[in-house]
Amino acid sequence: MIGAVALAAHHYVRQTDDLDLGVNADLPTLRAVVTSLREAGLDVELREPDGADPLGGVIDVSGDFGLVQIISFAGRFPAVIEDAVRLSTLVVREDSPLKIVPIPHPIALKLYAGGHKSKAIYPKRTSSNYWSAIPIWNWTGCGAAAPATGLAALKN
Repeated sequence: MIGAVALAAHHYVRQTDDLDLGVNADLPTLRAVVTSLREAGLDVELREPDGADPLGGVIDVSGDFGLVQIISFAGRFPAVIEDAVRLSTLVVREDSPLKIVPIPHPIALKLYAGGHKSKAIYPKRTSSNYWSAIPIWNWTGCGAAAPATGLAALKN
């Protein structure tokens, strides 16, 4: 789990409109997850990457529960997800397979996912409000990618 929910688990609470999940999944795997979720009756959209996209694909899953964004960093930035999963000690709940990434990882993921636009979250050092602006990020667009089994855990 990445994004604002992961930050909240580390006591950095901010408003969010979605739940962001992250994994390394190639396009055939993302397509299979989309098929599985649709067969389960969920409203699903796959946004495949183009050559300029820093992400490996995004799946939007929406319903009465809100929006879950599943984003893949595969083939683009896999190390940060691999490190995050390896270093994770927090889980959603004791019996859940969903891990909550350590605090540096949502920041790295957001910066990477935003591409050149991420520069806007850091004001120039010469700015008088440099230090006060550093913790302000828009995590909503971060997205995530996870296997369909992870979504089943969210329903419980």
